[in-house]
Amino acid sequence: MKIILSGGTGYIGGEILKHALAHPEVAEVVVLSRRDVPDLRANPKVKMVILADFNTYNKEDVEAMEGAHACIWAIGSYTGSVDVDINYPLAFARAFAPTLSSSSSSSSSSPMYQKDHFRYVHLGGALTERDQTKPLWYFTNGRRIRGSAEGQMEEFSRTTPNWDTYTAKPGWVASPGYASGVLGW
Repeated sequence: MKIILSGGTGYIGGEILKHALAHPEVAEVVVLSRRDVPDLRANPKVKMVILADFNTYNKEDVEAMEGAHACIWAIGSYTGSVDVDINYPLAFARAFAPTLSSSSSSSSSSPMYQKDHFRYVHLGGALTERDQTKPLWYFTNGRRIRGSAEGQMEEFSRTTPNWDTYTAKPGWVASPGYASGVLGW
């Protein structure tokens, strides 16, 4: 299986990358990044795509991602940035979706990946709000913008053949060993 990962140099994205690289069914991880990470590039499962601007994908960027079965989008802002939270994932989707065909995800020998749909996993926040008119008491801007992003990516899924959007809302992520050291588990 080939996956695309944005945010692979961040806290949550880094943990996702670590697990993806360790998974035996993952043959390749295309990491979208602003900067080169030589340690990652040295891994034979990793293909780095360096983007100066996540709103723009050139032909080589798209070709590097072509044939992917899934994308995990782990880039976001804490305070709510229209560019980061909404425009970046939509730019990716618009650039990548034309590469999909009815056989785009069926190249893997695993029956788990035979479905002819690309899977896009959008990491949102635990408190995001899709209802843009709902009164919110705290973190109003960020919650609304991230909620709008989730809704727009789901709408993209409804209007784009062979594209499935899923939203994950991690509320708290602990580094390895954190729970045992702090909580006594």
